[in-house]
Formats: sequence, structure tokens, C-alpha cells
Amino acid sequence: MLRADLLYLVIMTLVIKYIKRFASTSLDMAERITKGSFSYLDMDERSNFNGYRIDPNNINT
Repeated sequence: MLRADLLYLVIMTLVIKYIKRFASTSLDMAERITKGSFSYLDMDERSNFNGYRIDPNNINT
């Protein structure tokens, strides 16, 4: 009984650590994107929200 409780505790601790790490990295990425600190996000009037340059001669943009 004690072994099963300890195993459950260890597994839950690892799961919580993984969830916290995933949530913190995704929040960090979202914060960096919204602040515009990525170098490929060229924030002028000729770039769209994905950070790619809009070519007026290209029909696929």
C-alpha cells in the first residue's frame, strides 16, 4: 500500500513539473511574440501578422 502511494506521488510530481514547464514555455513564447522581440517579426506596414514580407507582385500572399 505504501509503495503504491509513493509511486503515485512520484508520478504526479513528474506530471505537474512537466505541465508547469510546458505552460511556462508557451506563455514565454506568447509574451515574446506579443512584445515583438523576435527578430523575424518585422513590424512595418508591409509585413503581415506572420512576420513574412508582403510582396505586392506576388498573387499568393
